[in-house]
Amino acid sequence: MKRTIATFLTITCFFLVIWGCTPARKPIMPDNKLAPKTLPQVFPDPLERPIPDRLPAGPAELHRTAIRLAEAAESTRGVARAAAVFSNTTAYVGLKLDPGITPERSGEIKREAADRVRRADGRLARVYVTTDPESMAQIQKVVKGLEQGKTIEIFAPELAEIENRILGIRQ
Repeated sequence: MKRTIATFLTITCFFLVIWGCTPARKPIMPDNKLAPKTLPQVFPDPLERPIPDRLPAGPAELHRTAIRLAEAAESTRGVARAAAVFSNTTAYVGLKLDPGITPERSGEIKREAADRVRRADGRLARVYVTTDPESMAQIQKVVKGLEQGKTIEIFAPELAEIENRILGIRQ
């Protein structure tokens, strides 16, 4: 009996040591030679606001919020047109920039638009901004679906694809 218990404890400890210890995952540092050449432009909230108690309830309220966010983004100098989608505490914003905007200025415009969108709605934890025409078209497709009364859950695959494209994640 004692030998069986000792064997059981020994085997249990052996498996705990093998499966219980996993290597630490370290983030890629920008100066790392293995890191991608360009890091994605994600604009996290510097204040890391807590998740609010009240989020938009139905498609109509989501659509009104999205319009308000798009208007905030359009008020940025250099933005010709904007479309936005609000999902949980995340905003997906597509921008069409004025002609002749340089790539350097494009990054500044995206940062400024993200700041304006974040200030327009205090419930946002993340704001993803893109100037990619394909992502902009997908955002507009989601906006049209919300206008027709569809729920945001239907568009989860599109929003995931937009987020992956902005973050530079390949599928």
